Amino acid sequence: MNYRRIGILLVIVAVFSLLAGCNGISPATDGKNLPMTVAVTTTVVPISNPAPALPAQPATTNVTIPPTAAPPGKFLIFFPWPNGEQWEFVTGFHDEGAMDFVNFNAKKAAVSAVADGTVLLSDYSHPDDFNTWPKGGRGSTIPDMGNFVILKHGPDIYTVYMHLMHEDLAPVTPGQDVRAGTRIGWQGNTGWSHGAHLHFAVVDVQIFPSPSFIEKPKESWGFIELNGSNAIVLNAKYTSRNVVPP
Repeated sequence: MNYRRIGILLVIVAVFSLLAGCNGISPATDGKNLPMTVAVTTTVVPISNPAPALPAQPATTNVTIPPTAAPPGKFLIFFPWPNGEQWEFVTGFHDEGAMDFVNFNAKKAAVSAVADGTVLLSDYSHPDDFNTWPKGGRGSTIPDMGNFVILKHGPDIYTVYMHLMHEDLAPVTPGQDVRAGTRIGWQGNTGWSHGAHLHFAVVDVQIFPSPSFIEKPKESWGFIELNGSNAIVLNAKYTSRNVVPP
C-alpha cells in the first residue's frame, strides 16, 4: 500500500475542508449556509446570558422558625395584654398552674384574649373595692376569683383571667366569640388579691360554678412571643405581640 499517496490525499481533503469553513460553507451542511459551530451550540452558553450562580446557603442565624413549627397539638397563645405593652411576671407557677402578671406602667391596663375562643363565663359585677384577702380564706371560692373571664379554645382547653376591674358594661359576654387581642377586661384587684395584677392560667374546666380547674401540662402550651415556650423568668418583663384584630 502506498502510504505516501494516502497521506497526500488526506492533506488535500483537510485543506479543502479548511477553505470551505472560511467561506462559511460546511461540507456537512449539504451546501447550506450554516455556521460550523452548529454541532456544538447545545453546549455553549452565550456570554450575554451567563449561567445563574448557585444560591448561597442561608445562614442558620437568619432562619426564623414560625410558631406553627411547635409540636403538633401544642396550644400556642399570645401574652394576655396588648401588643407593644410590657408586663412583669411577679410569681412562679402556682395554684392551677397560674401565673401573675402586673403592668406597673399604667393605672388602667387592658387584658387581652390570648387566642381565638368563645366566652364560657364572665363576671364584672364586683365593685373595685371588693376584696377577700386575707380574711382567713385560701382563694378557693367563686368570690375569691373576683371579676373574671373564662374562654374556651377547644376540647378540654380554656384560659382564665381573674381579679379584673368592675365594669358596668361587660366587654364580653357568655357565648360570644372573641379573637386574639380582643380586650376582655382591665387589670384589677378584686377577690383574693393584694394588689392590682392579672391572675392567668391555661386549664381544663372540671367543675363549675365551683372553681375547680385541672392544670394543663406545661409542655402542652406556650407563648408565641417565646417561640412556643412558657419558661418565663421571675421578675422579668415581657413585651406582647398580641395585636387587636381589625
